Amino acid sequence: MECKTNGQTIEINNAKIIFKNFSGKPGVYNKEGDRNFCLLLPDDAAVDFFRRNGYSPTVKPSTSEEGEFFRYIKVKLKFNQWGPTIILKSGDKKTRVDENLVSALDSIRIESVDMDIRPYHWERPNGESGQTAYLSGMTVYQQIDRFEQMMMETNENGSDNSDDSDLPF
Repeated sequence: MECKTNGQTIEINNAKIIFKNFSGKPGVYNKEGDRNFCLLLPDDAAVDFFRRNGYSPTVKPSTSEEGEFFRYIKVKLKFNQWGPTIILKSGDKKTRVDENLVSALDSIRIESVDMDIRPYHWERPNGESGQTAYLSGMTVYQQIDRFEQMMMETNENGSDNSDDSDLPF
């Protein structure tokens, strides 16, 4: 994963995401309508980078390996006049994902993402304050297996190149 700042925007390339909730379904950790996902942080350097930029990454002991840590930051998204722009790249095909299609990202296998996030500074009446990451834009690279690739090629050509005369029905 590569990160750099461009003004207040953080540009992130070749990232992994977890805990996807693009549909905004309610759950134990989510109110209905809140669309979000978590950006997996690969190491302590990434955690330090986000802390230096005003964010509060979550760091927990790993359940799979002793001495390892599980690191991530929650990213929210809302469709409004500022975005986000989301592109789904499936093989050679690119599709713009709008608010009506974004929930489909919950059910696909994602290989990696490139994204830009922007900060939202908040303060509660009790004096508590913080910074939330909001998605500005993202390219999602779908993980395609060989069967999905064959299907995509069939759809592009309009034919599956098979000879239906051999079929028994």
